[in-house]
Amino acid sequence: MNTLLFLGDSITDCGRSSEGGLGHGYVGMLSQSFPKDYLFINRGLDGLTSSGILRQWRHYLKTGDTPAVVSILVGINDVGMVMNTGFSEEQALKYYRHDLETIVAEAINKGSRVILTEPFIFPRPSEYIHWEPCVMHFCAQVRDIAVKNGACLISPKEHFGIAASRSHLGWGQVTTDGIHLTDEGHRILAALWRDTFFAKMN
Repeated sequence: MNTLLFLGDSITDCGRSSEGGLGHGYVGMLSQSFPKDYLFINRGLDGLTSSGILRQWRHYLKTGDTPAVVSILVGINDVGMVMNTGFSEEQALKYYRHDLETIVAEAINKGSRVILTEPFIFPRPSEYIHWEPCVMHFCAQVRDIAVKNGACLISPKEHFGIAASRSHLGWGQVTTDGIHLTDEGHRILAALWRDTFFAKMN
């Protein structure tokens, strides 16, 4: 059995922690399009920062399982901590990088492959425009970690933008509130993840 482990915040959780199953977001969508010999495990949890993801990873390690792939999408709550609480961006980036590098190194050491997805924000409502520079700094960390560790990288923001530009709904095509995704947004993310996996890992 090929185990695919997903770690993340509310975007990955998407109802799984409250409703059970894999949630109704991109993880659940992916599970419906993969062969039956793949086991999907969703450990996404609403509100997590990178430190919470590290705790989820360490908790998972206690099962003794070695996943074929560890997928990580986290960062927007770390950005929110900077933007809403006055926590310094420098410190937040330092902790963020440490947490992600720790998970990636431990996963690779166990023989797992890693997929990292850049965090994202949308200019709807307009206040999130001010978050964009900080988000880009976190994305830069993700890209650097992926390159240095041979992890696969997913950069979804451009694809969301294309979908928004082609719809009369604009950004409403892909986001419900500037952070979370619509069903279409989750379908886009699922397609990117699936394409990355089959192109580079299968």
